[in-house]
Amino acid sequence: MRLLLLSLVLITSSCVSTPRVNLNVFTVAVAGQQVLVGESISFGGRGSFELQSINGDPTTCTGRYTYRRLPKSKAKFNCTNGNKGTVKLLAGEGMSGTGKGMSASGQVQIAFGFSLPELNRQITFPSNTELVIVNNRYSLVPKDTSNDKS
Repeated sequence: MRLLLLSLVLITSSCVSTPRVNLNVFTVAVAGQQVLVGESISFGGRGSFELQSINGDPTTCTGRYTYRRLPKSKAKFNCTNGNKGTVKLLAGEGMSGTGKGMSASGQVQIAFGFSLPELNRQITFPSNTELVIVNNRYSLVPKDTSNDKS
């Protein structure tokens, strides 16, 4: 009887599948002077993203990535303005990370899974600016250097 009960428990537990969990994280990329914001959707060491330009033009970039704590983590992307490239990713804490790579328009930086203040420390934005939210929209403003200790 015990053997039958143990077998039933093992069979039942092996039939229960682990639910697939999707994690959505805030993502920002800078390609030359172009700044794009959006969301990455991660599932099982891979994911996809869609980013929209905040520069006042209709450029969007989409891509896929593999994300593991190995040097092989990378993202590939294509943009509606013809820009495309590959970024090597570096894992951070939890579901955060950064990356650098090249595209047709020059160097690309990406950061994901960070709060806005932390993101401003992770990415170098064009012309000594930082990313803020103004009237429910992302915008670049001159970096506040009043608290910098030089």
